[in-house]
Amino acid sequence: MIENINDFSFENMRKKFPDKCPCYIENKPCHDMDPEELNCLLCYCPEYDQSKKEGGCKIDSKEGKWFFSDKLPSGKIWDCSSCNYPHKRENVEKYSKKAE
Repeated sequence: MIENINDFSFENMRKKFPDKCPCYIENKPCHDMDPEELNCLLCYCPEYDQSKKEGGCKIDSKEGKWFFSDKLPSGKIWDCSSCNYPHKRENVEKYSKKAE
């Protein structure tokens, strides 16, 4: 059970664990959103579809895009760096309640 979701805010994590994430080191959030609203508890999105080699989004987010590279097994991978869905407090709360 998550005691305090606020403990995982970008600002708190950056102060407590400054060298654990490149974003904390550079003080630059990984997503284009207000750092005050960014929550790092769900750093890895629970809606990322790992059932496919190229990944994807289970909720069909239009905010993602394909990243193409001939070095990838399928030639592409889903890039959701422009999506802030798992970092919004209301979504963090939703998933933490499911885990209880």
